[in-house]
Amino acid sequence: GLTLEPRLSSKWLANIAFMGSVASLPVPVDSFRLPVGIAGSSMNNAQHMYQPTPPPLHTITDNIVPSANLKVHLTKALQSQSSLVQHQAGLALVQCLQKCQTVLDAFREIEHALEEDEAEGQWARGRLEVEREVRKRVPEYQVIIAFSNAHRVDDESGKKLNMKMAMMSELSQRLLWLYHQCVPSLVAEARYDAGRSLQSLVGF
Repeated sequence: GLTLEPRLSSKWLANIAFMGSVASLPVPVDSFRLPVGIAGSSMNNAQHMYQPTPPPLHTITDNIVPSANLKVHLTKALQSQSSLVQHQAGLALVQCLQKCQTVLDAFREIEHALEEDEAEGQWARGRLEVEREVRKRVPEYQVIIAFSNAHRVDDESGKKLNMKMAMMSELSQRLLWLYHQCVPSLVAEARYDAGRSLQSLVGF
């Protein structure tokens, strides 16, 4: 029920910060394991006994990107004329993508423990489904590229790097990196040389 339509107001800033804090909640990895006493598990080996199937896809994605309409709202916010709106929206997106990265890493760990492959393993297929669903809920990569280019620091310009520029540039670099980690298929479709935007990362 949060109002996430971007606007420079205390209500929106509070709502987007709350949404980011919800997305930042720890991944309940214990729920991926079989309860003690099930299928021969014990206190000694329970940590190696995983559920044969992952949780429902909608449950996972709703805990990574809490709102299905977030893509539209974050796209507008990242293109806002207000630097504060842009920064808070970028932070919220970073929190969602970091949660996604943690979930995908947990899935990969279980895939390895169960010796699955992407063709037959249910956790492996689940990981790919999570990536596909998350890419539908986050802004297009071109939006992130434009955001990064708008806040790229050009050392040759002679401009002094102030705190605002440094914060926005660091945020844009983090988003570029997280998109590569979490939704590589979305990045591959953009046909963009990320090295151009990463040149300003040196020195941070």
